[in-house]
This record gives sequence, C-alpha cells and structure tokens, in this order.
Amino acid sequence: MPFSFMDSPRRGWLAMLCLATTLVLGRSDLGPITDSNATNSTHGPALTLETTSENSAGCTASCKGITQAVTCYAGCDGIDFAICKGTEYIACKGGCLGIHKCVHKCEEKIVKPCERELVKKCHNKCEADVVKPCEKKCNASGHKLCVKLFEELVSAEGCHELCSEVVAAAESAAGGPLNPVADALAFALGSACVPTCSAALKEGLVPGTQEFAEFMCKRIGF
Repeated sequence: MPFSFMDSPRRGWLAMLCLATTLVLGRSDLGPITDSNATNSTHGPALTLETTSENSAGCTASCKGITQAVTCYAGCDGIDFAICKGTEYIACKGGCLGIHKCVHKCEEKIVKPCERELVKKCHNKCEADVVKPCEKKCNASGHKLCVKLFEELVSAEGCHELCSEVVAAAESAAGGPLNPVADALAFALGSACVPTCSAALKEGLVPGTQEFAEFMCKRIGF
C-alpha cells in the first residue's frame, strides 16, 4: 500500500511543508524500480546534482520544533518591556499634557520599535544557541543516515514501496519520531522521495548503489 505522509502521527505542520516541496519538485513518473529506463549496470552515468542549501528545510523546521527551541521562543513573548519606557518616552509623554493621540504617537515612535528589537534579539539568541547547533548536527547525521538507508534498502515493488521502507527505517534508526534527524529526514522524504526516485531511474541509476543513494539524498536536501 503506498505510503501516505498524512498517516504518520507527526506534527501537522510538516505535511504543509511537504506540500510545498512537492510543488517545487513538480510531478514526475511514479514508475516501479523495474522502469525500462533504468540500466542493468551497477553504476549509472555521471551526474551533475542540483545545488542544495547548506541546511535542509527539514532540519530547519524540525530544529525549531524541538522542546528547547519552543521553550526559548516562548520566553521571548514574556520579555519585560519596562526598559522601553525610559527617560526618552517619559519626556515625550510629559510633553503631551495628557493628550491621548500625542501619547499614542510617543508609544508608536519610541516604545513599539524598542519592544520589537528586544523580541528580535531574543529570537536571534534562540537560533544561535539552540536552532543552529541542532541544524548542524541534523544535516551531518541526516546525510549519513540517508545514504546508508538508500544503499541498504532495495524494493522490487517500485518507488512507493521503497520510499515507505526508507521513511520507516529512518525513524527507527534515528531514535523515533521525536528525534530532529528523524523528523527532518521524514519531512524531506515525505513527498519528495517518490518523484526523486523516478527521476533517478530515468537518469539510469540503479537502486542500492552509492550513486543512486547520493542522488536521492542530495536532491531531497541532504
């Protein structure tokens, strides 16, 4: 039975991100592993792989969803903004002589920008201290795991079955669905795996080979 990403208990927002990935990749043939375009050799032709970003979208999304990151971002909403109503604001408000519109302008000109800047600095600190280190580890571990699984798993049932098996194995090998690496790899594979698999077959790559594995992992963002 074809794998459906929506059947997974994973967070709902990953499904939305997967839809965006599908739209970017576009539709392609969903043929079986025995596609007539695949070669019988163990090594496919030389390929020029698409350039991917330093961080996979899956790792970025997953790392922002881990407990430490969520807690850190939540803390930014509880910042004490009293510092934003310092001497500059007090002087501005005092000159308003109680006129509401004038006081409102003082808040918009002095207080609000100060509050936004404090939240921005807090978010940047969360990314630097929690998200970025997580992304770095996720990308390194995710690529190794992705290649390993695509080299080891071969299905005679076609791309749907192969991708379903790889997603299941990724979650198990990475420590379960709450692990950022598992989240990221499952996200990347969720909708991109089948069309990418079909594209690999059209390039003449053979499932189970290092070339096929590298093609798959780099094309999906690892």
